[in-house]
Amino acid sequence: MSAIEEFSKEVFEKVSMHITDSVFLTIEKDRTLMKKYLQLVDDKGLNTVNQNLGKLIKKEYGLKDKPERVEKPQSVLIQSHQVF
Repeated sequence: MSAIEEFSKEVFEKVSMHITDSVFLTIEKDRTLMKKYLQLVDDKGLNTVNQNLGKLIKKEYGLKDKPERVEKPQSVLIQSHQVF
């Protein structure tokens, strides 16, 4: 493996570790997305919406679960999330 490939692997591992938090932070910072998110939570329930978003993030980016979780994410919309 080349030095560039090794470096990119290290970067991608760090990004994928926090990708769920990044998605939820994006929702928080975008008024339109936040409005839609809150409507979905009102219609479907918080756990259903957040769990499904987590699964869809994993599917969209082709990620695999790691055994650990992030227990204190930056986003206020989630309490914890799976590490990929």
